[in-house]
Amino acid sequence: MNCKLTNASAQQRNRQTFRESLRLINQVRGENLLTTHRLSALYLTQGFDFLGYQIRAGARLRPSAEGLRRLRERARQLYEREG
Repeated sequence: MNCKLTNASAQQRNRQTFRESLRLINQVRGENLLTTHRLSALYLTQGFDFLGYQIRAGARLRPSAEGLRRLRERARQLYEREG
């Protein structure tokens, strides 16, 4: 159970760090009068991968397909090394 609590707290920290990063980006963008490209809305509606997470507007953060693939590959390598 302790491992589950540790994983949950690590995920919470990752989400919090991500949200703080987005807040900082928006703040700097606003201070420097920067605008977003018209294709930015497309990325937000279709979603994009960032730091191992799939990000979509109005959706929860989920692990990206590439991140899950890398995790499986790494687990397979570690398992084969033990055997």
